[in-house]
Amino acid sequence: LGHANMIESYLPQPVVQGTTRFESLSMGQDIVLGTRRLPEFTVTIATGGTGTGSVSTSTTTLQQGSTFSSTASATGGSSLSGWTCTPNSYDTSSATLSFTVTEDVSCTASFALPQYTVTIATAGTGSGSVSQTTQTLDSGSTFTSVATANAGSTFAGWTCTPAGYGTANATLTFTVSEAVSCTATFTLATPPPSGQTVTSIAPNHSKLSGGVKVTVTGTGFTSRTKVYVDGKEVKIKSRTGSTKFTFETPSAKRTGWVSVRVVTGGSTTTVAQGIYYDPNNRRG
Repeated sequence: LGHANMIESYLPQPVVQGTTRFESLSMGQDIVLGTRRLPEFTVTIATGGTGTGSVSTSTTTLQQGSTFSSTASATGGSSLSGWTCTPNSYDTSSATLSFTVTEDVSCTASFALPQYTVTIATAGTGSGSVSQTTQTLDSGSTFTSVATANAGSTFAGWTCTPAGYGTANATLTFTVSEAVSCTATFTLATPPPSGQTVTSIAPNHSKLSGGVKVTVTGTGFTSRTKVYVDGKEVKIKSRTGSTKFTFETPSAKRTGWVSVRVVTGGSTTTVAQGIYYDPNNRRG
């Protein structure tokens, strides 16, 4: 053509991985071959979550147009929750994360521990409460619930399915590794005997002139308890809680047995042969 100026023309050839091949043409010169390198991007890979697992491909740097692929595998009873990425357009719930590299990408494979439900209930003739009710927890967590009986009731124990978790202790505690159902049982407390009882009168003899100190033993006595000897009220000299009191025998006109009657509120106990009177204060 007769021009001295160089004329260059870029003629793309088949691409070799990572490069673009081109030809440089100049007037009156041979062809010169050269290469141009493609841009590179980093794919950052991490694992997270409460569980455990691994990935087949970790963080790597690849050239534009390359295919990145990494497969997440859960371990130790965990499960894969999915891949979360930045940008989030790469997010996937599949185990395998795969895409064509065109930019920097960060992705995390999240693994979750298995979860189990601990079911809690109360039962029985009594009543009470528990400090922790039904919960769903990660495997390996500690579950604790304390049973407390209401007034008038008693705690009878925890019964569970599987049975190995049951306990007579008020505190139920274990490491969660499976589904468990437990019931805290409460029963009505045994009421105290109604009224009073008289178990002994000692000594049970007196001289006719009286004045002998007598101790009555039993249950259910109060400050309002009264005692009658042969039908006549006698003053109580001393009291020991609800189980004992003392009095002195009154005088009598005849030898023989007389009754002793103890009255507490609406409860009455009569001992027909309560005191034996004798001139010589001998036992009858």
